[in-house]
Amino acid sequence: MIRDILYLIVYFITETVLYSLAYRTALSRGITNKAVKWIVYIIVVLIAGSIVYVNNNLQYVMGASIFIMVMLPIFIIEPFKIQNLLLYPFVVIASSIFGILFSFIISIKIGTSEYYVKESPALTILCQILSIGVWALIYVIKRRKNDQEEVILDLKHYIILYLVTISSFILVGSIQTFSELEEYEDLQIYGVFAVMACCTLVVVTLMQIVVLSQNAYIKKVK
Repeated sequence: MIRDILYLIVYFITETVLYSLAYRTALSRGITNKAVKWIVYIIVVLIAGSIVYVNNNLQYVMGASIFIMVMLPIFIIEPFKIQNLLLYPFVVIASSIFGILFSFIISIKIGTSEYYVKESPALTILCQILSIGVWALIYVIKRRKNDQEEVILDLKHYIILYLVTISSFILVGSIQTFSELEEYEDLQIYGVFAVMACCTLVVVTLMQIVVLSQNAYIKKVK
């Protein structure tokens, strides 16, 4: 039980960093430095996680964390806007796709199925840490271009972003499902390339939408 609690704490920490960095990268949002908000956020997350854990198990809590972590755009991401909540599913799905990519890579590296990696709390956390690295890399590239203006999305941006992201996630999820079947156990290597292509598509789409949004804002100001 103590080990499970430690896993949960580390998992929530890495997930907080992961989603915060995603918001910072995708929307140029800030992270609050108000202690009260952080305390409330931590308490809410811990209580919600504990309730789910008591009634279920560690894996269930990790899966349910996508609902628990909705507290992040409410308390931690600044300034608070409805757009933060509207983009939360994208942040979760995009980050999950990155995580799945690394789970396939790790499964090949250790010579096991991707399902084993997905079911291992330690390896799941490792995948999250590697996903943080991806978002950090995108952030550095974006920062080098002095591309730090706040991003404002309109309806067509949301439609494009979610069509690409959800389609990619469905494809990745299908590959995950097939990789669990014995007759498709050699699918791991193909899964890496397919998921990598999906990751690239999501990132390129995001960056393009950011550029279009900022160009539209500049024209509006002029």
